[in-house]
This record gives sequence, structure tokens and C-alpha cells, in this order.
Amino acid sequence: MTREIRLSDVGVGVLDDGPDGDVVRPILQDVNLTLTEDVGAVIGANGSGKSTLLQMFNGLVTANAGEVLVDGFDPRRQAAKVRSMVGFVFTDPAAQLVMPTPIEDIELSLRKSVPKRERRAAALAVLDELGIAHPVTQPLDRK
Repeated sequence: MTREIRLSDVGVGVLDDGPDGDVVRPILQDVNLTLTEDVGAVIGANGSGKSTLLQMFNGLVTANAGEVLVDGFDPRRQAAKVRSMVGFVFTDPAAQLVMPTPIEDIELSLRKSVPKRERRAAALAVLDELGIAHPVTQPLDRK
């Protein structure tokens, strides 16, 4: 199903200490973008705002200016609805996980749609279909 992600005059900045007091350091400015493809890629130099841009799509980062809409829904006001449509995978696997093992993290994501007694089997079935069931039942090394 094709979704539309629309950014209109979007800006994101962070508050920094400047020599004359607090200043807003822009990360993204005046972004106007409409995405309608099911799959895409964002490339650019380190620190160019790629992650910030992508995190706005599901409300992990909110814009200081402008408007972000996902199929007409605002991630700031309708986060649950938007997050049911747009996922995000962090670069660092340990940052993605909130549970001790990957399988438990997947089970956690099923808590609203699958009864508790069926979650482990449901998670393993999907992972088995993908051919990765064994590795994700093992704890990650969180150095």
C-alpha cells in the first residue's frame, strides 16, 4: 500500500549555548518533500540530517517549524496511528531493543495485536519464515 509522506516548510533545530547565550542551531531548514513510493533511500554525508529527517516520519523527532503529514496524519498529534504505518530501524541494534533479547523485543511489539499466550509462537513463526529464528532468541552482547 502506497503511503504519502509530506513535509511542508519543515525546520528542525536544537538549542545550543552560544558565546552570547542560547542559540538555535538548525539541523534541517525549509524542507519541502512529498514521498509516495513504498521503498526509498536517503543518502548523504555524516551529520547532514538524514536520521533527523527519517525520524520525523514517525514522530521520534518533531519539527520546530512547518508541517509533517503521513497519509494526512500529524505524527505529533496522532503518533500511535502514524507509528502503525511507519517503522524505524536504528543503526545500533542495542538502541533499537528495549527488552533483554531480540525475540522478547519482537513479542513486545505484538502486545496490542496478539494475545500474550500466542506471542512467542507468532514471533518465531515470522522469524522462521525469514530464516532468522535461531539468532534472535539469543541475548545481544551489549558492550
